[in-house]
Amino acid sequence: MLSGYTLYYPAARVALADWVAGLQADITVIFDPSPVVALLSEVILRKVMSRADWVSANAAEAVVLTGKSDPVEAASALAHDRQGAVLRSGAVGCVLATGGQVHRIDPHRVEAIDTNGAGDCHIGCFIAELARSGDALRAARYANIAAALSTTRAGSATPPEHRQVLALI
Repeated sequence: MLSGYTLYYPAARVALADWVAGLQADITVIFDPSPVVALLSEVILRKVMSRADWVSANAAEAVVLTGKSDPVEAASALAHDRQGAVLRSGAVGCVLATGGQVHRIDPHRVEAIDTNGAGDCHIGCFIAELARSGDALRAARYANIAAALSTTRAGSATPPEHRQVLALI
């Protein structure tokens, strides 16, 4: 998993983008552009995007990357020529684009206390469940539930336990 934050650091960005671009095809690369995406070098961004197997972005980041404000269109554009894309929209849920199909995945409704870190929880749980199950749709549903549950506690590092998500999925 590569974060746009890492690509923002001048001392690391060129070496990291070159390293990612050179990774073997059997290594899955998931790119989260992060809120600094508009500040990233076009050359670096192009290099990383051309190697990313998956892109996981929030709605604002997706607009920067695609120029499309419609979540379905943006997710489709992000998924083009890769395994897929997940467009996170917080309390609205997410959009998964993979295999030429687009799925709107409803949110898990909770009484949110603190949303800080929910996006990080979402991508981490998506990656973990995708690796565990091999099913992107299940992974996106799992990630929506986990991210929602993470907002029910104060703090930025509050992901739920696996069993808590499984009970709701």
